[in-house]
Amino acid sequence: MKAMRTMKFLILTVVFTLLTSGTAQAKRYFVVYKSQQGFKMMDNYMKLESAAKAFGLTQSLKNVHAMVVSTDNPAVVEQLKKHPEIEAVVEEGFLPAPKPVNGFHAAISSRSLNAFPANANANPDSFIQTSGTPWGIIAVKAPGAWGLSDAGSQTRVLVLDTGIDKNHESLKYNIEQAKNFVTAAVGSAPSDPNDVTDDIGHGTHVAGTIAGQYNDQTGFVGVAPKTKILMGKVCAASGCSMIDIAAGIDWGIEQKVDVINMSLGGPGAEKCKLLDLQCWAMNYVIEQMSKPIIQSLQSAETAGVFVVAAAGNSATEADGTNPAKNPAIGYPAAATTVLSVGALDSTLTKTSFSQWGPTLDISAPGAAVLSAVPMQMGRESLVYLMMNGQKNKIASVSFAGTKEIVNPKLGELVHAALGKPEDFKGKNFAGKFALIARGEIAFADKVKNAQAAHAAGVVIYNNAAGLAQGTITADGTEIDYPVVMIEKTVGENLVNLLRGGVVASTEISTVKTNYANFDGTSMASPHVAGVAALAISAYKLKHGGKTISPMALRDLLKRTAFPLGPNTDNKYGSGIVQATSAVAAAAK
Repeated sequence: MKAMRTMKFLILTVVFTLLTSGTAQAKRYFVVYKSQQGFKMMDNYMKLESAAKAFGLTQSLKNVHAMVVSTDNPAVVEQLKKHPEIEAVVEEGFLPAPKPVNGFHAAISSRSLNAFPANANANPDSFIQTSGTPWGIIAVKAPGAWGLSDAGSQTRVLVLDTGIDKNHESLKYNIEQAKNFVTAAVGSAPSDPNDVTDDIGHGTHVAGTIAGQYNDQTGFVGVAPKTKILMGKVCAASGCSMIDIAAGIDWGIEQKVDVINMSLGGPGAEKCKLLDLQCWAMNYVIEQMSKPIIQSLQSAETAGVFVVAAAGNSATEADGTNPAKNPAIGYPAAATTVLSVGALDSTLTKTSFSQWGPTLDISAPGAAVLSAVPMQMGRESLVYLMMNGQKNKIASVSFAGTKEIVNPKLGELVHAALGKPEDFKGKNFAGKFALIARGEIAFADKVKNAQAAHAAGVVIYNNAAGLAQGTITADGTEIDYPVVMIEKTVGENLVNLLRGGVVASTEISTVKTNYANFDGTSMASPHVAGVAALAISAYKLKHGGKTISPMALRDLLKRTAFPLGPNTDNKYGSGIVQATSAVAAAAK
């Protein structure tokens, strides 16, 4: 255990060093003040052009009472640290870029919708559940809460994430503002404050779950379909600057938003034994790097802004060989002023990846969550099975790294066990589809081995219930080669039939869509943000526009959640968030 902590500490140190170094000599620093008065005094001083230039002032974050300076002079940093009104000067650090679990890429989907024309006049009160309604919307009982809350019409939610597709059919009527906070320290070029392009797809997906507009043709809808969205782009593919996140929170306070959703996070402080100095040192590094976020969250609480954050996706369950792994929940979710959210699957069971522990507050749907992605970035796979003269569609998911297949590809199925090189020997795969079990080797290796055997494509069947989304390329490129996953029971039945001499063929195509299924606590957090928006809206309608405090709302959401269990080690927090009971309590 001690050796593992030592390695983790060294890795963290190296990662932080690499991320904060950059290519330029100058570095950015977040300056934390001891008091609001101290900040105001220094802010007035920095209005002198000579002072601002001397200290390298780049931003004055008035709402979080902090400043950002950029300098390559260590003496300037030391001078700031010695100032009697300055609590800390923190070098810029980064969180990993948010992304869905299971090797997700924005261009994959298992149950996505075809594009449909947006209906700006659709009324959520006339909601009719269809196959296009995300299961999580029903699980949190959002439709039953729309009446008392007017579907969230009185609230505004700031999403700090990877950007947004402002023209998305399900979001464009609900997007109020969008601003880019990503700086040259993260990206390769200077920032354009108006460029909120979502190259990753994560931010668009999160926003869709919170406030996707109701469409009466398909049933697709977000938790709070009349809530207004503000997007703060604080993350690029290379990571999320903690200073940029702080600037986003500062903007949210300035804009007087009701809720901030942060589906992002980093390593958390572990519980240390008294004399475990390496553990304490690791925690010190984490907490120092997180100070910009911690400082900003305290200001958000004071300003009356409710904050929700994802608990993290780094947990694993025990599998009989390896013990369960569950690192501490990191910031921002670990902050006391933040409601931390874990992820559930459609059986309302904690997902294997969802982190837990004493600081977990509540749970929400976070597996196979259907929501918006930038237009035409989604993929829907269509897989048909032909056998004994019959043709039937079977559930499937397309893999990231494959191009769109407009013209269906047809081929006979041949079993290739686990897809290892030896599993292809002695069989003719030319022009045929390799039927391969998931497990032991990477998806990409299974595909490479099938290509080497001249197979026309790959059908992977899962080794667990449901469908898992994965990727077959590491660099985001796409290959013109069909690769899909089908369910475990279907695959195993096919293997038995093929072994018995039955001939089976498959037809595969993929189409572009504007929606995709994502997994992650990142997907759970916006469900709670949406319910919070409904509760705040109901409270305002009942109390003449007055709002509920963040502390009171955290308590309300937890006590109105539906308990789940067994809740050993607080794996579920208070249980699954429930919109109907939360809104009813807020409207009293």
